[in-house]
Order: sequence, then C-alpha cells, then structure tokens
Amino acid sequence: MNKVIFIYGPSLTGKTTLAVKIAKYLFGKYDIDSTLVSADSRKVYKNMNVVQSYIFPSVKEKIDVHLVEFCDLSEEFTLDMFLVSAREIIKSAHASGKLPIVFGGNGIYIKALIEGWVTSETLSERTKQTPEFESILFSPVFQKESLLKRMDGWAKHLVKNGLIEEYEKLIKTCARNGFCALRTTLGYKQVDEVKNRFRTIDKVKFVKYLAKELRLFVKKQIKFYANLPDFAEITLDNYKDVIDLLFQSKRTKVP
Repeated sequence: MNKVIFIYGPSLTGKTTLAVKIAKYLFGKYDIDSTLVSADSRKVYKNMNVVQSYIFPSVKEKIDVHLVEFCDLSEEFTLDMFLVSAREIIKSAHASGKLPIVFGGNGIYIKALIEGWVTSETLSERTKQTPEFESILFSPVFQKESLLKRMDGWAKHLVKNGLIEEYEKLIKTCARNGFCALRTTLGYKQVDEVKNRFRTIDKVKFVKYLAKELRLFVKKQIKFYANLPDFAEITLDNYKDVIDLLFQSKRTKVP
C-alpha cells in the first residue's frame, strides 16, 4: 500500500522545518521525490504574514508545496474542502511516484485524513472509509512546560513585528458582517476583540493577554493530539536516523 508521512503536533514545535528537511533528505539519500501538503487551516490564507510561519519561496521552488497561501481572507476554507483537496493531491503524488508528507497543526484535519472521514456530513455523524494509503506518523519532541513558557516570547514577537498594524491593514479588505479569516485566526482574533471593545490597544497589556490565549490554545492542542494514534517521536537531531530505519526496512515500499 502507498505511504503517507504525517508530521503533526502543537504550534512552535518545528513541524514545517522537519517536513522540509525530511523531504530533502529523502531525495538526497534515497532519490525519493516528495510532495508537501499543509494541514493548517490558517496557512491557506494569503497575506497573514506576521502570524503564519510560511515556507520560504526558495523552498517552494525545489519542493512541491500544496494548500498554502491560496485563499482570500473573505473565503471560508472548510474541513470538507481540505479533505477533498488533500486526497486529490495525495492520489496525484502517488501516481507520479512521489511520497506525500502532510504537516501541520490542525488536529481535526490530521485526524480526519488519517481515519478516512467521509465528507459532507456533520462532525457528530461522521462515517469513515478505509484510507487508500498507509499512514506513517511522526510528532516533534517537546517539553510541555517549556513550550508553554515560549508563548510569552511569541506574544511579544508577534506584537513587535506588527501584528496590530497588519490587522488594521487587512481588516479593511473584509466585509463588516461577512466571513473574515482574521476574526478566527489566533492573534488577529484577539486584536479584533480588543479593538471592538476598547477602540485602542495598550500593547503592554495586550501582550500579556495574547500570551495567555496562546497558552490556552497550545494546551488544547496537546490534549487533542494525545488521543491520536501512536506516533514516533522525531527531532531535528535524529530525523535522519528515524528515516533510515523506516526506509531501509525490507518491508517498506515507497511511495
């Protein structure tokens, strides 16, 4: 059965970096071409540069990267849209002899793809079909308390690098009463809430508020991922060894 590598975990654990490094390593050592598929519900949107850790253009030129920066802020991107798109990309990659690497932090997207959720059904009534691929699951190693402490620095980084100013620029492109991805995206969402309530923002107080919101979000991510299938831990130090163990096995056929 064809393989798909999944790299998932909480925010700021290096999933994108690992996906790119694994893709390059597979090509360099095993002559295996990869296709990267983002499973992040926010990375689909254009222009949210402060919050999103986008893949550098130089990487895009060398590796196929899908489901990144193609939606306008006024377009709502749904779970069903992700599943249809991701499955088409995976099927096309396998047909071309490429190995798909799905990476990202949206737990529902990852779970639905791994478990074969059927589209166009409510979340509470989802039925499942056996996926047409074998899932190879990896998660970056992280220390919970250390990761939570990093949220203070991340909140400061976002504000210092223009989160509030970018929100004020981008919100003008959104209809007042229509869907706008800014209002559902961590960081911009908090700016939107504070601006609508107080009109002006005290940046010192806002950093503290944002850090608290980021910690709550990451805690929810950690709890959710704990209920996903067993995965292999992977780091920037050991990823080559992990990949070698996997692809040197006689039982492993690629893609």
